[in-house]
Amino acid sequence: MKSRFFLVFVVLLSAGILSCGDGDKNPVADLESLSCYKDKDGDGFGDSATETICKGDLPVGYTRIGGDCDDSDVRVFPGQKEFFITPRSNGSFDFDCSGNTEIKFATVSSCVKAEDPDGNGCRRTEGWYSPNKLIFCGQSSGYVVQTSPPNDDPAKNDCPACFPNGDCAPYSSDVAKYIQACR
Repeated sequence: MKSRFFLVFVVLLSAGILSCGDGDKNPVADLESLSCYKDKDGDGFGDSATETICKGDLPVGYTRIGGDCDDSDVRVFPGQKEFFITPRSNGSFDFDCSGNTEIKFATVSSCVKAEDPDGNGCRRTEGWYSPNKLIFCGQSSGYVVQTSPPNDDPAKNDCPACFPNGDCAPYSSDVAKYIQACR
């Protein structure tokens, strides 16, 4: 990396773009600000592999920010905060270029002992209910939805029956069909 930087410095110096006598106390900062990246998808982030030197105004289709790990998909860029239910073209759900996949709904519903209106002593917590495990990105299943706030409807999330193994089944009205979103 140092040799590449030195080569760019020498080329700019010999081309008259940068001068040691131009009064600038930090020509290195000037060099860094000249880096630009091709931004094929127009999301404001470019593919670091397309780094080049741009003098003056940025050409159309270029940006000063690299790091885009999929410059063919506008949804993909460093720091992406949104979650998606459909994968990238390569099948990945890494939309924030972190190298990891973060799931949005990371809770599995469980049966808990609680006071409830029918007195059977069990309630379901919010989370994936069917099949009682985390669901992979883009897949759908039943998700127990808590009311907001949880106590505004005492019958909500109550279970019609508690089973000897400690499990309980929620009322069908408490279960929504969710699709696991990821980034």
